[in-house]
Order: sequence, then structure tokens, then C-alpha cells
Amino acid sequence: MNVITFYNNKGGVSKTTTAYNYAVYLTQLNRKVLIIDADPQCNITQLFLASNVDYEDLPEDEMPGSSILDAFRERFAGESSRVNVEKLNLISSALYSNLSLLRGDISFSAYAEPLFGISVQLAITNNVNEKNTYVSFNRMVNDFIVQGFDNIIIDVGPSSGAISRLAVLSSDAFVIPVAPDRFSYQAISTLSKVMLEWEQQDKIIRKTLDGFGINDVSSPVVFAGAVIQNFQLHKSKVKNSYKKWKDKIEENLINNFMRNPDIKHSEYLDSIRTPFIAEIEDLGPLAPISQLVGKAIFDVTQEDTQFASSDGRMYYGSVYQIWEDRMARYKNSIAKIQNALEQK
Repeated sequence: MNVITFYNNKGGVSKTTTAYNYAVYLTQLNRKVLIIDADPQCNITQLFLASNVDYEDLPEDEMPGSSILDAFRERFAGESSRVNVEKLNLISSALYSNLSLLRGDISFSAYAEPLFGISVQLAITNNVNEKNTYVSFNRMVNDFIVQGFDNIIIDVGPSSGAISRLAVLSSDAFVIPVAPDRFSYQAISTLSKVMLEWEQQDKIIRKTLDGFGINDVSSPVVFAGAVIQNFQLHKSKVKNSYKKWKDKIEENLINNFMRNPDIKHSEYLDSIRTPFIAEIEDLGPLAPISQLVGKAIFDVTQEDTQFASSDGRMYYGSVYQIWEDRMARYKNSIAKIQNALEQK
């Protein structure tokens, strides 16, 4: 599975954090990785560029590299049938070799949401322009793979709009980040209905493409599992208040995704008999510090702890050991995600 989207139609579940850390982890396996920021909030772009203070307060028109709006601009104007990925200026990470970014753009939603939405409605007709717009995200992703990227990680917002729809359908697999609370529990049922509607209409549209000379390079997107996070431990065990919601969410995922014959899921989930491919505890100050320095959580250094202390001094001894232990557990969780995504 080369193209992955971390998606939930509920916010606040560490979707962007997980996507960024997973992308960095892949580069440490010598993979060439591209992050596509399709979230109108541009959070993963901010995280990617956080290590360079020169970019902090730049206006949109002075930001480095091509944006996702730049990528689709000619397609939206009808000047090209597809995104020309060779013309795009991707941003290379200042910290991680082999990590690149097609940055987000706060104006992307205003342009893309209505145009992608129209293409969803009209791609089933004889309108070739709308068919080309409908497949443009999928074509772009595949062209990036042809260019030499081993993995593409797509970050999307928590909406169920047309941008999220075409991004998820352009992926090989999607992972659902969840938190152990009532709101994530309620979101699962809605999300399964959303995915089912997307998949069913996509199949109908794809059947109409051949007659118009449009090469269909898509394949059914796979539910590759869920990542539950932001819970607290007591004596190395999940606190009972969190466990109750964890169990409810697990049952909901099994019923709505793993037992749903109309939503394809990874065979690996059947082998482990749970939808959870990783469990990530509350990270305390690690997450905001990693966002401050632009590093993966497992790459935060002892020197970086000065930003967490009240007197600006680094943490030492047993205090820093707690940080190191949390970072090691977090990296192990990201490794579990990778293991799951390497399976069928």
C-alpha cells in the first residue's frame, strides 16, 4: 500500500500528527516520501515548515514551493486535462532527506470544493471536462508514484466534502485515527455510511470512463485499520474510563467496517482480530514540543526539552528518562502502523 490517507470525519483525533510522524518514519526506512496537504487548514504544512523560522509569518503568496491549488489551477481552468506534476516545485524537508511536500493552501477549499463537487455529480454524464476533474486527484497521485516516490501520505480535513472524498478514493488505503470518547464512537457509524456512498458512486462513474478515452488507474480503497490514541495509562494499563469507550469503538469498527461486505478491509485485520493496528497513549508535552521544532515525536532531543521547562533548562535524569520512554513507545506504535500497511 503506497498511498495512504489518515481520515476521520471528526476532528481532534491527532490525524495530522500521525500522518506526519508516519511519513518521517518511512524516510528512515530509506523510502522516498511525498506529503500532500489537502487540508484547507494547512496544518501539516505548518508542521513540515516549523523547523524554519523564516516561513512562520510569510503571506500565502510568498510561501516556498508549489501549493495544491497551484497543482490543480490549470485543470480547474480547463486548460489541461490533468495535473502536470513535472511542473510542480515540491518543498524538500530541512530535517529529513527523502521527505517532500506539496503544501496546502488556505484558498484551496474555496476553489476545489465546489468544482470537485460538481465533478462528483456530473462525471457520470457525457461531460468529459467533469470526468477529467473527477479523476484528476487520482491521476496526480499515480503520476507522482511514476516520478519515483515510494509512498504518498495525504492529509485531509475532517469534512466529508468533495476534497476529502477524492483524496481518500485516490488512496490505496485509509487509516482511521480515533480517540476513546463518545464523539469518536458516534462518528464511526456516520463514516461507514459516507465511505459506502463514496465507493458505490465511484464504481458507477469508473465504468463510464473507457468510452471517453480516460484511462482508469484506480483500485478500490482498503480500510487498513484504526489508530486509537490520546488515552491515559495507570500502571501500564489503559485507565478504565478510556477502556470502556475503546471497547465500544472497537465493536463499532468491527460491525461497520470489518463485517461490512461492501467496504473492503485488509486481510491483516482478520488475522489480528481487531481493527486497531496501533494504540498511542497521551503524549503530554511531547506533541506540542515536536510541533514547535518541526520534528517527529520520536526525534525530539534532550536539548528540545528546554522549551517545556519553566526556567528554559533542559530536562535530565529520571525526568528526561520519562520522555525517552514515551518516545520509544510512540516510535514502536508507528512501526506497528507500518507493519499493518505492509500487509494485504
